[in-house]
Amino acid sequence: MSGRGRLNNRLTEGIYLGVLPVRLSGAACRIGGTEGEITDYAVQMVRLDNRRQMSRLLRSGGVTPEDMQQLARQLAVFHTFTDKVRTPFDKAAAQTDFEDIPQGQENGGGPFGRPAAELLDRAVTFSDRFLDAHADRLEQRIRSGLFLDGHGDLHSNNIFLLDEPVIFDCIEFNEHLRRVDALNEVAFLCMDLNFYGRDDLESIFLDAYSSEFPAVRNDADKDILLYFKLYRANVRAKVHLLNEEWTTAGKYLELMRQYLDEAAFHFEFCIYPATFEALTNFTKRLTMTRLFWCFYPSFFSLHIG
Repeated sequence: MSGRGRLNNRLTEGIYLGVLPVRLSGAACRIGGTEGEITDYAVQMVRLDNRRQMSRLLRSGGVTPEDMQQLARQLAVFHTFTDKVRTPFDKAAAQTDFEDIPQGQENGGGPFGRPAAELLDRAVTFSDRFLDAHADRLEQRIRSGLFLDGHGDLHSNNIFLLDEPVIFDCIEFNEHLRRVDALNEVAFLCMDLNFYGRDDLESIFLDAYSSEFPAVRNDADKDILLYFKLYRANVRAKVHLLNEEWTTAGKYLELMRQYLDEAAFHFEFCIYPATFEALTNFTKRLTMTRLFWCFYPSFFSLHIG
């Protein structure tokens, strides 16, 4: 069994069958067999029912609360028993992860132009500030066993909702992307549910997951989950911008904007509540206006002057 098969069998026992050679014999290309030159290798898997792919079911309204509860329990068991990672929190690496994919300057943000670039830049600025403020808590989470060798790519395209959910195609080629905070892993699926407009399913999933594997232990952890959702939407937006998939990119940019709005409020007024309460009403309104301007400068350029 290949490394890919071993890693994926942690969640999909019996789905990955092995690795077969891809052979070129004359003008024909064949998978398996003994004749011809080996040009590549292919993973042999059990064929799954494409109609039960979670992304398709989300588009058709076919995902049930029971599906989410079952999926949550399976993931919670996996997170309970998978290897835990004790490497100290690396803030610089986390900042690089958020900034990693180019901001889409190559195509100028397509039809979104400068507002998209501004939004991505503001997200990076917010990320740096957030990581500075939460570095200690993220380190505590590592020491508490909440940083683990997970799946790494937990979104609805990689899930089949069969009698038992099948979570396949984990990241095997990059250990760094697979070894993450449990909330980073969960956030990808939560962001995906938000993308499809199914916040109700997100709540059901989180409740069921948390009852089995309590990864959210205080208010700071709630903010960290939101931050990781922003991180995941940020990556998806950049990927679709680079691929010039404008409609999908626009949806992820809007999701980023929503997360930033909520995260910025929590960051300013939940991390420093005493300071905020000490302000006069006038100063509070001024602070809110400045915060709104920071994240939505285009609004003022359109509505002032």
